[in-house]
Amino acid sequence: MKVLYDISILGRAHLDARSRTGIFRVVESVFAELSYHKDILLLPTALHEKSGFWDNYAAQLYLSDQKPTYEDSFVSFYPKKIPFYNARTSIQKYLVRDSQKNRSIVSRASRYGISRGCKLFDKVSGVDRISASIRPVINQSFYFESLNVYHSPFLSFPDTDFLPSKTKRVITIYDLIPIKFPQFFTASQIDLVTRVLKKIDAKKDFVACISESTRNDFLEFLGNKIDPKQVCVTPLAASENFYPVRDKNLIEATLSRYAIPSQSPYLLTLCTLEPRKNLKAVVSAFKRLVDGSKNLDLNLVLVGVKGWKNQDIFEEIAKTPGLESRIFFTGFIPDRDLSPIYSGAKAFIYPSLYEGFGLPPLEAMQCGVPVITSNTSSLPEVVGDAGIMVSPNDIDELCQAIHRVLEDNSLREALAVKSVQRSKEFSWAKCADETVQLYKKAVSSN
Repeated sequence: MKVLYDISILGRAHLDARSRTGIFRVVESVFAELSYHKDILLLPTALHEKSGFWDNYAAQLYLSDQKPTYEDSFVSFYPKKIPFYNARTSIQKYLVRDSQKNRSIVSRASRYGISRGCKLFDKVSGVDRISASIRPVINQSFYFESLNVYHSPFLSFPDTDFLPSKTKRVITIYDLIPIKFPQFFTASQIDLVTRVLKKIDAKKDFVACISESTRNDFLEFLGNKIDPKQVCVTPLAASENFYPVRDKNLIEATLSRYAIPSQSPYLLTLCTLEPRKNLKAVVSAFKRLVDGSKNLDLNLVLVGVKGWKNQDIFEEIAKTPGLESRIFFTGFIPDRDLSPIYSGAKAFIYPSLYEGFGLPPLEAMQCGVPVITSNTSSLPEVVGDAGIMVSPNDIDELCQAIHRVLEDNSLREALAVKSVQRSKEFSWAKCADETVQLYKKAVSSN
């Protein structure tokens, strides 16, 4: 079975490390597992609704650096005859390499100006978007018309003109949260999800949802327009890079790298700083704990990039003098440093208002950390009975749960053991198997 798999998101994250968030991890992990699967021939590409030369070349650079064995399998929709191909690719190579070693503000501003200039040139010269008349540049032994499946793991489908008429289309849906709770998102984020949904042909396309909760939301959204058999669940997993760290020196050294005091115990949360993650509730619960015991030696560590509509978090902190000195915002932290930070925490706090899956709690469990999370959406599917569930809107309940974990060593140790056991029920191999089964179902359909 020949599967064309869009890796545009991997190319984008290769250009900008700050883009290596949850969805990047998912796409990269699924791509890696599918590449080993015996039932399919996996062909990476950069093809989606708004494909451009930039995505196309960035994806190739990603393969060159991370998956060199797949360089020759890349299906490009851009012939090398387009204007100034060599000059433009040389500029992009420079931008990528420079971004990996030079992170100064001046350098970043310079790269931004050059990249905008390249994109403007692409638009003026007419190569900013691919044309259906351009056939993909591929190995001569591969017949494009024999393509069985095209899979978009994030971005919206390309126009049907780009694919052979018999090729089945599969798309991954992570959540419908911007549709269900638009007040938590920006207009561009809502537009992205709306475009993805609009491009789905309910009569022909197949959908992979990352949880039963997301599947239920998707089927409710489309009503009776789609056959439920076309919508399957492909549960996610945590990377093997996440593991319990027992080396105290490693934990202390990692904390020191991000200016987190290693001598004091801490609570941890990891997410983009955005309203849906309910970080104001985390700060409020932490504030109550501190107010209730002035001698409490405890900090709060918030890991994640700045998102949007998050001013209320900082306003909540500012209400209490001295609280700011106990709360540490680290910004983005690469995966290689997360296991020590997870492992050093007394508990992982994640009272999200709504999730499509919930990777951070699973990563924390795989590191053997007690998890306190919400009893809503997909989170009970992920955590099961290995963590403590609370209402995300009940600060008292959240505060009490944290207090129990901090004060009861036996409970904390039991949760740590159950967390590791629960995390073993999820794997990327299982996710890939379920994905391939969906491919087979799509190909066998009329």
